[in-house]
Amino acid sequence: MVAKVADPAAHIRYASLYGTGLVELHKYKEAIGPLDEAIRVANKTRGVAYPTIAVTAKIEALGGLGENREALALAAEEMRRVSSYHLAGHLYEIYLTRAGVYERMGQWDQAVSDFTQAVRFANQLSNWRGLTQADGFLAEAYLHQGTLQPALAAIDEAIEANKNIPDELYFVLRNLAIKAQIMARLGNTKASNDLYEKSADLLDALLSKVPTPTVERQLLSDLSVVYAGYGLIK
Repeated sequence: MVAKVADPAAHIRYASLYGTGLVELHKYKEAIGPLDEAIRVANKTRGVAYPTIAVTAKIEALGGLGENREALALAAEEMRRVSSYHLAGHLYEIYLTRAGVYERMGQWDQAVSDFTQAVRFANQLSNWRGLTQADGFLAEAYLHQGTLQPALAAIDEAIEANKNIPDELYFVLRNLAIKAQIMARLGNTKASNDLYEKSADLLDALLSKVPTPTVERQLLSDLSVVYAGYGLIK
């Protein structure tokens, strides 16, 4: 409340992060308000940085609401602005977010293209978390296309990148389950079963330490691929 009155830059930051948190919880409709607030304050305040966090989160929120045309238009505008400055970190975020919009639309060729670009920028920055995330999504997109060897290469790179951040388990759980799907499609049932079991064991350990029931529900929703696959092999 103080920031709203006395510090526009902090106001933009807080509103951006609050809206982004709502997007992470898939509360897309509720997120639009604070994200628009951050963008509006930035537009009318001289000397503050461009609200990239808010804009990127709004692209994802619009996609989550099914407003794909608006999401892609905003992504194109952001891409033009960021590309002129060669900001690799921001380009990673935009490609990853836009790929998610294409994924929801079932446009897998475009999703693969954007996920591939996100992987390229993550590699350029040695962004291990970004590489773990983007390569996992890329492998899943390849899996939807039925291109199994590129999917396997991408998921192996994702799992390898996660070794640089061993304390972060969120993406590796999903990636192990994705690799299990790939191995099953390749006919290696034993390897698939082992990967599903390892992923499920890690998820059980993670769930034992969640701080709130809301986070627990979100984890179960986001990582449903683990238990869904695990249930098929029992």
